[in-house]
Amino acid sequence: MVDAAAETLERPFYNLNISHEGAVNSAVFSPSGHRILTASSDNTAKLWDLQGNCLATFRHGAEVYSARFSPDGTKILTASRDKTAKMWDLNGTLLTDLDMHTDVVIC
Repeated sequence: MVDAAAETLERPFYNLNISHEGAVNSAVFSPSGHRILTASSDNTAKLWDLQGNCLATFRHGAEVYSARFSPDGTKILTASRDKTAKMWDLNGTLLTDLDMHTDVVIC
């Protein structure tokens, strides 16, 4: 039987310094497990590799409540206090701005 605490200490994300200028509202792994996506009150979501390098930043006009990967891991959807949901590619290029909401989009 493997000791769970020892196994966790060996994982590369254990010592990461993933940071935003505001509170982090959500964090999820990509479907492949090779990327981490965070959403923050600093009006951004960020895509990270497992070494803690920021690969892309997704900007909104207000706090980003949540960010999620598409099931195939090729797109990102963000939800914000600015009353929009936005779809992005993994490089940070905006693909679609879903701006028809009349209130904040939480998830």
